[in-house]
Amino acid sequence: KGAGGWLHVASAAELHRQWAFVALGASMLHAIASIAAPEGGIPAFAVLVPMLSPTMRGAITMGTLSLWGLAAITATSLRRSFLSPWVWRAVHALAFGAWVLSLAHTLFAGTDLVNPLVRAVVLATAAVLAGATAQRVLVTARA
Repeated sequence: KGAGGWLHVASAAELHRQWAFVALGASMLHAIASIAAPEGGIPAFAVLVPMLSPTMRGAITMGTLSLWGLAAITATSLRRSFLSPWVWRAVHALAFGAWVLSLAHTLFAGTDLVNPLVRAVVLATAAVLAGATAQRVLVTARA
């Protein structure tokens, strides 16, 4: 709804769509890099199937489930005109859970968190998404 009037509705929708594709692309690149890194010991099937990673099983599973959630959100968004509104909204609501799982995956499996720049990006992302969630709740409460 245009971020509660802060943005033009069409601009907000386009920005949202573009960043969703960026998130999916970055997640897929991350998964490929994790598989390619020999020191990680994470086989390809463990990126796609929960609970199969021989190392950091729980943390990797959180990333896998987050990736599946993001893929479901993207797929249903691309096919939105073929879905009933309640189905699309229900799947789209997975975004919050997928983000929480992604953040937990980062915190528990992220070996790069010792890097101040990586830590700053993680914290900034958490702050932006927490702020966007709070803004959404406040706009909804006013309606």
